[in-house]
Amino acid sequence: MAINWDKFTLKSQQAMQQAQTRAAGFGNPEMQPVHLLLALVEDREGVIPAVLEKIGVPAERLEHDLHQIEEKLPRVAGAASQPGPSANLNKALEQAFREAANFKDEYVSTEHLLLGVAHLKGDPAREALVALGASHDAILKALTAVRGSQRVTDQNPEGKFQALEKYAKDLTELARRGQARPRHRSRRGNSPRHPGPEPPHQKQPGAHRRTRRGQNSHRRRSRAPHRLG
Repeated sequence: MAINWDKFTLKSQQAMQQAQTRAAGFGNPEMQPVHLLLALVEDREGVIPAVLEKIGVPAERLEHDLHQIEEKLPRVAGAASQPGPSANLNKALEQAFREAANFKDEYVSTEHLLLGVAHLKGDPAREALVALGASHDAILKALTAVRGSQRVTDQNPEGKFQALEKYAKDLTELARRGQARPRHRSRRGNSPRHPGPEPPHQKQPGAHRRTRRGQNSHRRRSRAPHRLG
């Protein structure tokens, strides 16, 4: 099956490029599913870490296990600088296109790639996912929570999914703190009285008379002629 790279989202294309870079850096003659899975998991700005977090997969443990698988791959001195996909990775990509069709999506996004890898029975990368609870079915359920009814209709859908996820997290945090609770009317007699404006300052009785008396005496003193020297 010829891969139509134009049908990949920008994040999916970046993940494939990162997988190729990893394979070349390790001297691996082919790109394996573990290369792609590591590229997806280590993209902190992508949607995959959020999906795995919903499942309860410990990120550090998964990355550790995947790195061990990667280190065991065969290495070839003078390997191609741009290794191509292995047979297993091609199967994962073909499954990713099927996953996109099942979602009625127009592009293959990173979550389709994750599902494609999770579908590879017998592959070490898939086994690492399953061992930590990230089976194909578990990923599907988590994806429903992250993306809801959103469809992939352009090459940058992951940003929309993350915005929805952040909004949901913010609401959950507000509810936990008690700031998103609806206000209820208190029963009469139990609700504290709202403090009104402070009463105006009241002058003491006689203060006004003393003030006027003081002003009159001041006038009398001011009318007295100055003694001439």
